[in-house]
Amino acid sequence: QSARRSTAVGQTFDVLVVVQGLSSVIAIAAGDYDTCALSSDGTVSCWGNNTDGQLGNGTDNLSAAPVMVQGLSGVTAIVSGAYHTCALLSDGNVECWGRNSDGQLGNGDVNESDYPVAVQNLSDVTAISAGYWHTCAVVLGGTVDCWGDDTYGQLGNGVYAKPATNDSDIPVPVLNLSGTGPLTGVESEQQPSAETPEIANPVLLPFAALTLGGVCYAAKRRRSHRGARRPAS
Repeated sequence: QSARRSTAVGQTFDVLVVVQGLSSVIAIAAGDYDTCALSSDGTVSCWGNNTDGQLGNGTDNLSAAPVMVQGLSGVTAIVSGAYHTCALLSDGNVECWGRNSDGQLGNGDVNESDYPVAVQNLSDVTAISAGYWHTCAVVLGGTVDCWGDDTYGQLGNGVYAKPATNDSDIPVPVLNLSGTGPLTGVESEQQPSAETPEIANPVLLPFAALTLGGVCYAAKRRRSHRGARRPAS
């Protein structure tokens, strides 16, 4: 923004300001109106808007300073959608918090959560990525599961309906090109900064291309395309 203006919790600046109360940060993830930081000790702190519990601290009160996400430790990577955040844990499990209108938390319901909840039926995860209202995970062995909004076929499971009637509040497998089984051969090497996982032999998926971190793997290439993080809104 080109001008400084007052807000209910502080000011908006057109220059960089230091986030107070943070140290040893190794990764950040930003939603529409909130930001989260992963520290080297495996904990996560968030700040900003909290109308949907996206700060994960057990309240819906916004915060102009970082607050610790409740009950979360051993985090190796974080990603954010529009109003939700997910964390990959060192044991290969995933926990998410925030808005859940489309099942993007993956915990089997569509109720928002102001604290982390475990994604159901998912383990041995090696990388995660979040779209606006959906989330995907690369699983050990090279398959991909996605959950949440499926209005445009984001889940890659061969089902497409608009308006959305096929959202999923639990992970579903992304299908291969022929639609006869799960997509396989996906390789990931996720850094704490949650860069887009590198995909070997990306393929065109039924009804929707697999989107990880804002990069659309829409056709088979001789080289994998490694992209940038999801653009900030």
